[in-house]
Amino acid sequence: IEAFWYGCSHCFRFEPLITNWEQNRPSDVDFVRFPAMWNSLMKIHAQVYYAAEALDALDVLHEHVFNAINVERNMLQNEGQIADLFVEHGISQDDFDRTFNSFSVRTKVNQAENRMQDYGIRSTPNMIVNGKYLVATSENVRTQQEMLEVVDFLVEKERQAMRSSGD
Repeated sequence: IEAFWYGCSHCFRFEPLITNWEQNRPSDVDFVRFPAMWNSLMKIHAQVYYAAEALDALDVLHEHVFNAINVERNMLQNEGQIADLFVEHGISQDDFDRTFNSFSVRTKVNQAENRMQDYGIRSTPNMIVNGKYLVATSENVRTQQEMLEVVDFLVEKERQAMRSSGD
């Protein structure tokens, strides 16, 4: 699992690395992103993520949302700015209006908020391996590439543990 925030410059720089890692990961490794949030703007950005997912447009919008915030300095702080971005990239205003504040999107935002607290996430980007290990840059893991190397190590450790337990 990757915990990220669209407004995080570290996450923006991590995106090409994690995309490459995702495309080349072993077939037995499931990968999921979820938006971290500890303030109201992050919660709006989580809503952006889950609305794009609900509209089956995450492949199209994910990079554009990162670029809007980190390159164009459009912080996507309100529904109007967000709707404009969605419409600019092929989502109808009606589909956006129907989805952005929907029950399912709000539920996913709340679930992500709870999951973030459960995992103890206090920064982004973070990776969680098999619900057990939280990997972030630190004194011991200095670069984002090293983060992914630690993730690969932990995936292999979990794979071996599953084999030895017969799962």
